[in-house]
Amino acid sequence: MLNKQTIYDLIESQGGESGMSEFQARYFVCNSQITPYRKVRQAMLELETRIAGRKQMERNIKRAEIQKQMHLRDQSMEPDTLAQQLIQCDIDQLDYDLSVYEKKMTGILKEIDIFINIIQETVQDSESLIDYHKWDMEKEREYWIARMGKQAAMDLVTMGRLGQGNLDSIVMMPIEEQTETLKLAAKYSGMIDQGMGILTKQALQELAQVPAQLQFVDELVDTKLQLQNKAQGEDI
Repeated sequence: MLNKQTIYDLIESQGGESGMSEFQARYFVCNSQITPYRKVRQAMLELETRIAGRKQMERNIKRAEIQKQMHLRDQSMEPDTLAQQLIQCDIDQLDYDLSVYEKKMTGILKEIDIFINIIQETVQDSESLIDYHKWDMEKEREYWIARMGKQAAMDLVTMGRLGQGNLDSIVMMPIEEQTETLKLAAKYSGMIDQGMGILTKQALQELAQVPAQLQFVDELVDTKLQLQNKAQGEDI
């Protein structure tokens, strides 16, 4: 078993990967925008924020390094031993700050690469990318139909009817867009209902193989993994 000191030393020396994972950035940040046009614009917005963060972090690192050199200079010229120790505390703090900045910079650079990759998957050249900076009325129309259609579908799946908020937003749209949105909501909710029916049937069949005394979801997941391993010929 890991002891407390080992865990402490590991966290202090290594830390954890900071920032967003690629899965989070791709599926919960950019994909929340539904259409490729809006996904690229969201990735560009996220990228702009990270670039600003990188520049700020570079300034923080440079400032801390200069301050450390100034403290080292002052320490070498300070005759008083206690004053030297006090200056050393400031140096230690700057060393710690620099280690934190470096970890944060690593996370920022990783996120920059993630959002660049997302943009590259859709946009082929610089001229096309420039166009994404501008509002495209037709693509905006497609986006809002898709977005409101999805939100309305969520209402139909969870409540069986349209919620007041989404219904109010839909009726603000032109008649043609209202019709397309509601058709999309009906199709999407029907697809989810059908898919859930199939998955529910599969889940119940799998549940029949699980011991009846299990009470918690994590126990169910662990047991399911064990059954899969056993099916593959591995010992439990």
